[in-house]
Amino acid sequence: MKRHRAILFLGIFIGFAAVATGSAGKLVFSAHRGSSWQLFVWDGQTQPVQLTSLRLDSRTPSISPDSSRVAFTTSDGALWLLGLESRSARKLGERFSGGSYGYPTWINQDLLAYTVYTVTPPTEDSDIYAYSISEGKQRAVVRHTGSQDY
Repeated sequence: MKRHRAILFLGIFIGFAAVATGSAGKLVFSAHRGSSWQLFVWDGQTQPVQLTSLRLDSRTPSISPDSSRVAFTTSDGALWLLGLESRSARKLGERFSGGSYGYPTWINQDLLAYTVYTVTPPTEDSDIYAYSISEGKQRAVVRHTGSQDY
């Protein structure tokens, strides 16, 4: 059974592994509410505000450099982009056959880096990709094939 380090914060169960801070003093985190993990934003002053309401778990949030957007993944392996002001989310990439997206990180305001995990027994690939928001395209940055020892 997988265990998550967590705390109870303002009445919300929070997983430490899914916390991101932005330059505008915002904290985005993944918390368990009801039957799934959802994203919340907290400004340090008011109560946290729920950002997502998906049937799937929302994971690994990453705030853009200007704190206007959050990239995250869902438990089905998809990659998402959410506007903090509009609260609207769109999928950048669906889960694909044999693999999933993970751990998005902003390089700059337009470029997002993330891992692409592909499991094809007996190998497991963990490549690093970049996604240009303005172009709507992804490209491989580093290919890593074979055994993954973390």
